[in-house]
Amino acid sequence: MVCAGPEETLPVPDTRMVGGWIRWHRTRARLSQKATAIRMGTSTDTLVAVETGRRALIQMETAVRIADALRLSREELVIRAVWDFRTVEDR
Repeated sequence: MVCAGPEETLPVPDTRMVGGWIRWHRTRARLSQKATAIRMGTSTDTLVAVETGRRALIQMETAVRIADALRLSREELVIRAVWDFRTVEDR
């Protein structure tokens, strides 16, 4: 499944938080949440919760699955997740 056709422009989500950054990379890869969840071997609900910020990305296994599914750097994703967690904790 794809999110947008080749003629459509993709919106740039708020990438200040890790969920928006993940969503941005997923839409750039033209993958639906369902297709990404299948690649991750998890439920769509898990991915949606991370992308929307309803769930903090605190489990290393989930971060690795997302990074691998989207072919992203595991290290960068973990760094962004830790930064997010610390930012939220500081509020």
